[in-house]
Amino acid sequence: MEYVTEKLLTIAAHEIEAQTLWDLKTHALLKAEAVDYVRDSQKQLILEPLIARLMVHFLSHDAITPLGDCKAIVHHLRQLLRQCQQQTASSNCYAADNLLNLLNHLKADLTGVDLSGLTLRQVDLADTPLHQVDLSNTHLKHTRFTESISDIFRISISPNDDLLAMAGLNGAVFLYDLKAG
Repeated sequence: MEYVTEKLLTIAAHEIEAQTLWDLKTHALLKAEAVDYVRDSQKQLILEPLIARLMVHFLSHDAITPLGDCKAIVHHLRQLLRQCQQQTASSNCYAADNLLNLLNHLKADLTGVDLSGLTLRQVDLADTPLHQVDLSNTHLKHTRFTESISDIFRISISPNDDLLAMAGLNGAVFLYDLKAG
């Protein structure tokens, strides 16, 4: 297991640094719908070591700081997210999901981020402020959102009448499957 994890981390770091994202399109680094302890383990064993490797690459050894101050990495991940948007979107692609999960783990400010048109699977957006985030025409699958409901300021129903989406004043987005109830 350690060998496979090490290989995954090496490939993921190289792809992010080189802006290629071949394997990051086919493998989710985090399962958002996994039980809490599994998701926490994935963050500890995959996301945190990957971020540490990226810090070494993007920052000089003297400039390595706690996760809150990783501006070069955040900028690079946002650029890659924009590239994902410009490429033909595939519902089977995990690249945008992996980048967004890394940004979330870095506690990056996502205010105003344009995620429109992307397919997002296995993204953990619970406890993530989504102020002014554009999710128009975004296909959300197996994505985890905040559970609590705040004051609602916008409601929309999907074109096929399957989903009800609500946006709260606190930036939270709520999705309800109307057919499942």
